[in-house]
Amino acid sequence: MHTLAVARAVRGIEPLVAAEIRRAGLGVVRGVRHREVWFEPAGPGPELLGLRMADDLLLVAAVVEGVGRGKEALVRLARAAGEIDTESLTKRAEQITGRAVRSPYHDPHAVHVAAANAARDTTGRMAVRDTARGLATPDAAGDACGGVCGTADAEGCVCGTVNAAGNFCSVPDAAGGIAWGVADAGRIPLPDRSVDRVLVNPPWDRQVAPSGRLRRDPGRLWREIHRVLAVDGIAVALLPEPGQPPGFRVNRMVHLTLSGRHPVIAVLRRSPSRG
Repeated sequence: MHTLAVARAVRGIEPLVAAEIRRAGLGVVRGVRHREVWFEPAGPGPELLGLRMADDLLLVAAVVEGVGRGKEALVRLARAAGEIDTESLTKRAEQITGRAVRSPYHDPHAVHVAAANAARDTTGRMAVRDTARGLATPDAAGDACGGVCGTADAEGCVCGTVNAAGNFCSVPDAAGGIAWGVADAGRIPLPDRSVDRVLVNPPWDRQVAPSGRLRRDPGRLWREIHRVLAVDGIAVALLPEPGQPPGFRVNRMVHLTLSGRHPVIAVLRRSPSRG
């Protein structure tokens, strides 16, 4: 029987996760669903942990079709759970993670209880990885308005690219390490056209209000990003709603659903002339 895995992600980027699986040769995609990409892994090794855009990776233990919300669903789920080969599933998970996997689902009684508590679900699954996301390493990159838990901070830990926290940018130094630069995002201390990639999660003026120079003139952010971005550079912005920042053209837009909101990831390039 073939092993099935499920890569879970933020709503809206499922096609990107599927494309990553295909491009990296990690397996054969069998289906794309709400926040899920189902696929047959090419192998049981740790290369599956290299998925950068997935939040979680799970192994499928059982599939029960057409489960409803009635009491009979509990019986069907409990029966399927009782037939799960937990030892085999655990070995597969350990081959992927390279370490012992501890789970309450090793206990058959716990499996039955979990099934009874999950009547709305259609799948028994075991998580084999927590969040691990990353980016390909550019020559120079920056994270403006990254926040205390900024995007580049999490992704740089995975790929060794760029770390950022607060309103500052950082770029790899000549030795290949990380050169830190704390600054106001309204006055980025980098030369003109010196950055190949910019990650930016600008203040939405909801939970986080603009500060520093951006408090007086929020438009300075986009002028500064335009100034430091290389002619052929790319800026990736998480925006609260679709839009085109001044001085940029939208190369691609990905619509998300996140905590009840509908932000977008905008891939931006410099306009021929800044507006």
